[in-house]
Formats: sequence, structure tokens, C-alpha cells
Amino acid sequence: MFRRVRWCVYLLKCGDGSLYAGITNDLKKRLRAHREGRGARYTRGRGPLEVVHVEPARDRAAASRREHQLKRMRRSRKLLLVAAALALAGCPRPQYPECKTDPDCADHGQVCINGFCKECRDDSGCKPDKPLCRDAICVVKPQCATAADCAAGQKCAEGKCVAECTAAQDCGAGRKCMAGRCAAEEACSSDADCGGGRACVDSRCKEQPAAPGASQRVGECDVKAVYFGFDDATLDRDARKQLDEDFECLQKAPFRRLRLEGHTDERGTTEYNLALGERRADAVKKYLAGLGLESRRLKAISYGKERPADPGHDEPAWSRNRRVEIATEQ
Repeated sequence: MFRRVRWCVYLLKCGDGSLYAGITNDLKKRLRAHREGRGARYTRGRGPLEVVHVEPARDRAAASRREHQLKRMRRSRKLLLVAAALALAGCPRPQYPECKTDPDCADHGQVCINGFCKECRDDSGCKPDKPLCRDAICVVKPQCATAADCAAGQKCAEGKCVAECTAAQDCGAGRKCMAGRCAAEEACSSDADCGGGRACVDSRCKEQPAAPGASQRVGECDVKAVYFGFDDATLDRDARKQLDEDFECLQKAPFRRLRLEGHTDERGTTEYNLALGERRADAVKKYLAGLGLESRRLKAISYGKERPADPGHDEPAWSRNRRVEIATEQ
């Protein structure tokens, strides 16, 4: 790509009062050449030299034609050009971003509004990527104006469709945030949406009945089983609270060692469920050890899906089988 060359025609006022017309594409460089005696022969020895008039030209040919006109022009008319240039110099162009008219902002592709250059006056002054003029600034078209413009489960926030909620406080009293949508407190899509001791049944959180044999006596302590969500080995708040209470009692109970038995529901392969049951048992072991029970007195084992507490084949049965039972070794 070729760089565009800007040509101009200029008038020099010589020290003897005469005027010289010339053309250039670099006025500063050409003036220096004149003053150093390397310019036109006419200007040599006629200093000091001063530029008193400049006209832009479309190209070199146009500049040459205008130069020829100036050289044939009477001195009186040349002086009128100089006087006009001096008059314009006495009324300087406003300093950007200040302006008086739109041409004062044209170099920046803007318009003059109330004395200042702004990006737009109306939508017609904006480009397709930002088609709307708002407060003299071109902006993108908002994705939405109200929630009705968004998909189900979304709301309109600052012109964009976003998830209805990110936390419970976005939903108000008696409701919770579930998968980005506000739902009734009892609604659920999995056991993880419900607290400990509760399971997700028919999209509702329901109390988890105690499984047969889920509680064990350790001395004077009634130690209950710890329950988990589907394919999960983390302890929720209710499970941790239960283990805290068990720990307080177990500190005073006589036992040689506790056996932490990890179980799963029937879904999945035998190998996978043995590993999952072991992770659940290890989670309980690490928590109790962190509370203060000696690790050497805690033994984590896994039975996988081989010893279900409930033989059923539905979610209520599966939720009772996802557990860790705590028993003593004699």
C-alpha cells in the first residue's frame, strides 16, 4: 500500500517584501531549504523568509497548476490572499474536543454538540456494530429490555439476558436458587439439592427414613449412619453436624477400633461402587480424625453395593443405601 503524499502551494514573503510562489509535499523541509540557500534561486539572499499563505492541493499536477496561477497573479491580489490568511489566523480553530460547528470535529469522525465534539447526534451517526446513539455515544443494541425478551429461566439485567439467580438471596423468602433458576424450597433435581437425611423423590425433597440397622450402639452412644448424595463422597452440613455430635459421645465411649463401612446404591459397576464406597468411608475417617479421634483407631472399608440397607429399586431405596455405617471392632 502506497502512502498518500499531501501536496500544497505556498507563498513566501521575502525580506525585500516580494512574494514567491512554490509547491511542496513537505513544507517544513522546503522552508528550511529556502532559508539555507538550497531552495529556489529567486529566494537566495532575500531573507528573512516567512510563509504567509498555504493552500492544499489534490496532487502534484493540481499544485503545479495553482502555482502557475499565483505566479501570474497581480501582487495586489496576492496580498489579499495573505490578508485573508492573517484574518483566519486571528480566529483560531477551537482546540479539540471543543468546537463551534461540525467541521471542527470532522477529523475525529464526530459532530459538534453544545460546544464539544461527540460521537453521534442520532442513530444515523452510528455504525452497524453499535447502531444506537445514547447520550451522544454509539452503543450496541441491548439483548433485551424486559425479562419477556429472554428465554425461560432468565432475566434481563443491564440489557443482557442472564441466569435468573446465582444465589438464594436472588430469589426471596421461601425460595432457593437451583441450576440458575428460582424454585420452591422443597424443589430438587438430585439429592445434592436437599439437606442431609433427605432425598430427592419425584422432584421434591423428602425426609429420608432411617434404614434398618443404620444406627449402632458404641458404649452409651447411638451412632447413626452418614448419608450421601448420588455419586458423591462429600459431607454436607447436616452430616458434619451429626459427626460432631457423635464425636462428643465417642470420646467417652470404650472401644478398641471403629469400622467405617462405605456403601452405595445398586447403580454402576461393582468395581466403581467399591471405589466410591471407599471414598465415602475415607471422608468420614478424615473428618473424625480432624476432630481428634486417633487415626489408628479408625478403619475405613467398602462393601460397594453388596450390602444394601433397603432392597428396593427406586430413589427412596437408593438414598437409604448411599451411606457410611459406623460399627465397633471387638
